[in-house]
Amino acid sequence: MHCPKCQSTKIIKYGHTHYGKLRFRCLDCGRQFVENPSTDPIDQATRAMIDKMLLERLALAAIACGTLRDRNNYRCFRKMVTDVC
Repeated sequence: MHCPKCQSTKIIKYGHTHYGKLRFRCLDCGRQFVENPSTDPIDQATRAMIDKMLLERLALAAIACGTLRDRNNYRCFRKMVTDVC
């Protein structure tokens, strides 16, 4: 198994998610992840569109409805927005 961020193989088990999936942590970069995520990450084109919408000061709910195909990606979107802001 490799880290999705830095491709390191220094991985440890890091508990479980609240859904019961096994969580892992990379010892090199600190990224936490699950082995088989149920949602795909948000691609760069969508991220760029979200950035433009944020600059236009649209509501977060409107941005999520207009850009995200999967409702489960909303959590990923919220984390991305709070990391940026």
